[in-house]
This record gives sequence, structure tokens and C-alpha cells, in this order.
Amino acid sequence: LSSLRLVEGLELSTPTSLVSAFQNCSSLIRGPEMNTTSVASFSSTFNSCLRMVSVPDYDYSAATDMSLMYSACYALRSLGVMNTGNATLFIQTFQNCYSLTGISSLDTTKATSLAYAWDNCRSMITWPTLNTPANLNLFATFRGCTAQATAPAMNTSLVTSMDQTFSGNSSLNSVPMYDTSKVTIMTSVLGGCVSLRTAPSWDTSKVTNMASALNWCISLQACPVWDLTMCNNTTSMFTGCSGLVAITALTNTSAIATASSMFTYCTMLQVLSINLSGVAIIGAPFTGTTMLRSVILTGLTRGVSVATNLLDATALDALYTSLGTAAGAQVVTVTSNPGT
Repeated sequence: LSSLRLVEGLELSTPTSLVSAFQNCSSLIRGPEMNTTSVASFSSTFNSCLRMVSVPDYDYSAATDMSLMYSACYALRSLGVMNTGNATLFIQTFQNCYSLTGISSLDTTKATSLAYAWDNCRSMITWPTLNTPANLNLFATFRGCTAQATAPAMNTSLVTSMDQTFSGNSSLNSVPMYDTSKVTIMTSVLGGCVSLRTAPSWDTSKVTNMASALNWCISLQACPVWDLTMCNNTTSMFTGCSGLVAITALTNTSAIATASSMFTYCTMLQVLSINLSGVAIIGAPFTGTTMLRSVILTGLTRGVSVATNLLDATALDALYTSLGTAAGAQVVTVTSNPGT
């Protein structure tokens, strides 16, 4: 059906499923008129209809599964009112809809998963109000939405994972104060959000993994006030945050076990104070830093290099004093600093 362009006079009576009905109809220009009042599953209905520009306002009222319905509809520009109040699955529903600019209305009242829902919808600028339930999967939900300037309001009070939720959203400059009190995973949650100047002071007290959480947020002006009581992995957390001058606001960081590349290429970073007493894997956390004037690594028992920075004798003494008892033979490299 790859050459099918138009469907007219389609008589389907009252179907209950349209699973993969028009999947891979890559030449289809417009979705056909259909009676969809009884359709429970729209899974992959128009998946990979690469040239489809528009669809009628279908009746989605009986739908429970919207997964992949419009995935890879590259040319689809907009969608009207979507009465999806009974749908629970929106997995990859609009993924890779590169031309989609907006949806008039979308009911997500019963949604349990929005995983990849708008992944790579790089033209989306108009977002429907998401009347989301609390218990929701937000894995990569808005990843790669490069035109998105403001993150939508959502009830996230029972969400446990925000893995890659806004990763790569290069225009994002405003993020709400979501309720993140139950979130345990924030890997790459805001990674690559190059326009973001301020990260919200979310409740991060239960987060265990912050790897790449803010990496390459090159416009970030201040370290968020985040409680890392339970966090054991901060690998590449601030990598490439070239606008940060100081990182001192992180609290309760003694549970961090892996901090590899945590501050690499923070090219403007001058002041750092953090408790790393629990770290077992440190890697090379300061690769690409050259402006450090004060570094306090409380309780660190592993070797580390702060070479080629701006640490004077007083700053080096303060660094040495902050360190813990070495775990065996360890080396602290301080060459090419003014205080050496």
C-alpha cells in the first residue's frame, strides 16, 4: 500500500480496532473519513504514513490505546480536538511527527504512559493542556522538541521516572515547579537544553540517578538547589555547563558513589564546594576546566586532578584540608596552578 494516496467512500460499519490499518501507506496524503465511535485501539493506525498532511476530526471516545497512531507521520501539520478521555496508552503516539505544530485539545485524564509521546516533534509550539493523572511514565516524553520554549503544566505527584523527559529541547527556557517528590530517576532530564538559564528547584530528595541531568545546558547561570540525599550517580551531571561560575548549592551529596566527568568542560567554573565522601569512582571530573579558583571536595578519598587551573597556595591548602583519608595509594594532581 505504499503508493496509496487517497481513500474515499470507505465503509467500515463500526470497527472496534484499527490496529496498523494504514501503517506504511507512505504516499497517503489525507486520512480517510471513518466511523470510529467504537474503536478501542488506534495502535499504529497511521504509523509511517510519511506524506500524510491532515486527518479528519475522528471520534476517539472509545479508544484505550493510542500508541504509535501517528508515529513517523513526517508531514502531519496539526490535529484538532482529540476526545481521548478513556485512553491509557499514548506511547510514541506522535513520535517523529516533524511538521506537527500543535494539537487543539487532548484528554489525558486516564493516561498511564506518555513515554516518547512527542519524541522528536521538533516543530511543536502549541501544547494542549495535559490533564494528566499523577501516576505517569514520562520517559523521553518531550525529548527533541526543539521548538518547545515552555514545558507544559502536568500533575507529576506520583511520577517515579523523568528519564530524558526534556532532553535535547534546545529552545526550552521555562520549566514549571513540578511535584517531583516521588521521582527516583532524572538521567538527562534537562540534558542539552541549551537555552535554559535557570533550572527549577525541584524536590530531588528521592532521586538516585542524576547522570547527565543538566549536561550541555550551556546557558545555565546558577546551580539549582537540589537535595541529593539518595543520589549515587552524578556521572556527567554538569558536563558542558559553560555558563556556570559556581556550584555550591547541592546539598546532602555524601551518597554519591560515581562522579565521573561530573564537571567536565565547565569552562567558566571558578568556585566548587561539594561533599564527595562516598565517591568510589571519580574519573576525570575536571577535564576542560581552567578557571577554578576554589575547590572544596569534602571527604574525598580518591585521587583527582585539578591541574591547569587558577588555584593559589591558599586555595590548594583549603583543597588538601577538605579531603578525606586516602583509600590506599591515591594521587592529587595540582600542576600548572599558581600555587604550585
